[in-house]
Amino acid sequence: VEDNESESSGMWHVGRIQAFHRELVWVLHEMLHYMVTTGEEDDTVWWAAVSCWTMMTSNTNHPMTQTQAEKHFPFASLATAHHSVDHPLETITQMAHPFPTDVPLYVLHQVDVRALLRILALPRVKCDHKLHTHFLNVLCMALFLPQDGPVTPCSTDCMADQPKDKEPRHFGRRKTIQLSIPRLCSIGGITPILDLYTTTQSYPARLALFSVLYYYTVHLLKQDQQQGQTSGTKAPAANPVVTYTDEAIRKVYRLLCTHNIPWHLAQIFLYLPNHFVKSILEHLSVDLTHDRTVLGCIFAMRHLATDYLKLEPVFANELETMLSDPEKTQASFELLTTLLTSHNSEERKQGEAWMFALMKNVFEADKTDATIAALMSAKQRVEKVLSETLSLSPNPEVRKIFIALTEKFILLIKTKFQDYHPQHLMVHVNKMLNRYFFILCHRGERDLDNLISMYNVIMNYICKFDPVPQFLQSRRPGSADTLTELFLEGAV
Repeated sequence: VEDNESESSGMWHVGRIQAFHRELVWVLHEMLHYMVTTGEEDDTVWWAAVSCWTMMTSNTNHPMTQTQAEKHFPFASLATAHHSVDHPLETITQMAHPFPTDVPLYVLHQVDVRALLRILALPRVKCDHKLHTHFLNVLCMALFLPQDGPVTPCSTDCMADQPKDKEPRHFGRRKTIQLSIPRLCSIGGITPILDLYTTTQSYPARLALFSVLYYYTVHLLKQDQQQGQTSGTKAPAANPVVTYTDEAIRKVYRLLCTHNIPWHLAQIFLYLPNHFVKSILEHLSVDLTHDRTVLGCIFAMRHLATDYLKLEPVFANELETMLSDPEKTQASFELLTTLLTSHNSEERKQGEAWMFALMKNVFEADKTDATIAALMSAKQRVEKVLSETLSLSPNPEVRKIFIALTEKFILLIKTKFQDYHPQHLMVHVNKMLNRYFFILCHRGERDLDNLISMYNVIMNYICKFDPVPQFLQSRRPGSADTLTELFLEGAV
């Protein structure tokens, strides 16, 4: 009797501690929400929030088990390659880090996802690969919610009543988790996800971001299909005769993952080749007469890439002027320079898109007698903008545009000359890398984020990475998950 009373007393104290812990987490989330809504800009305050959130949400009393995580998120790890993948949100890849499974669902559903996005922008987080990967995964997990509403701290209390050999009731329900479009819209839609997708070098993080991207395209396809059925017209992104069933969605998701698409697809959000759809369908070896869902998803992703990279009409008109009339280009280049050096990130993004479109047109244009003067003038001005305006800017974000343009131009050259002898192509790209990156190094680039970006461009170019075989194996915590780590291990 005394033993039973002692055990009951201990359980009572544990319950009180858990309740107090949840109250503290709630207070922390309220503070994060307040910091987001009031526009807190002090990075030291946000870093303190990172420390508190990491300490209070990891190693909790109700962590998700590996099995539970697999059933709720499309990018959750699987122990073995032959694991069942019948659930709509499962895949056949492996997480390299265990951090996300330490975070209970009610914590993920309470946190303001805008705060997570702000945390990912902190310089100390961006330069810490493990921490950055952790918060990327947490952000993606927080964007998926049950159809019947978020999990609350009270609902997790029921877990203690479940037999240890059975899964908790909540986790036992299948086909309930879906991408939360309102949550995604709260961080600015799919654009911030694509920004992260094109810059992260972690395969687990890129897989998590791809999962958000994939289920967002599924949402668009279903939305277009419903609009087409309602109006009686054919929607542009979807075929009305196709029914996007859960089984078809799972099948396409597995197909894309097994062909390394989550890793390589990021390139089309830097430079979109004209033959993208044809190339990827040939790579997948899909019989379109039997599976139109694949075609719908690929076209939807191409549409997202086109929209992400598009140049606003007013700047597109200025671009045409640059390429046709050398006497009227001065004002256009002044406007371009203003955009590139702006303190507004959206303006810099438009400036980058405009600059790359100009470089691409100068590179690809047919040099006839009528256009040679304008093209030569544009080329000279492009070189001046690259070597002076961008590389000499005191703003590291502006200098980063120089690095991004170099990476995009490499992708352009590799696409245009993919049929050339590999050795000749390598020599050409090496010369360009040496030329452009030498400019920054010679002028004493010291920004750590920019140096990491330059290094990643080089690693992406020199390494041939086939991630699926690497991540189908059982991974231990802390194992390699980036090109650099795999390169040092001799795996790539």
